[in-house]
Amino acid sequence: RRPEKVRARWTDAEGAAQEGEFDGLVARIIQHEFDHLEGVLFFERMTPADRLRVRAELRAFEEQYVER
Repeated sequence: RRPEKVRARWTDAEGAAQEGEFDGLVARIIQHEFDHLEGVLFFERMTPADRLRVRAELRAFEEQYVER
């Protein structure tokens, strides 16, 4: 589960400080991208039950990217 709304601060391309509040899909995207910056992968946010449900798909995905 993720919060429905987020408040974010950032520096724009011109170096000016910005701040905004976002909800819905945009809030979810911001949280997802922040996870990337923090090194958190999507499956680490899954519940144990969800992980079991998609276990085969996760393993197949992992096998595609294992160094050979």
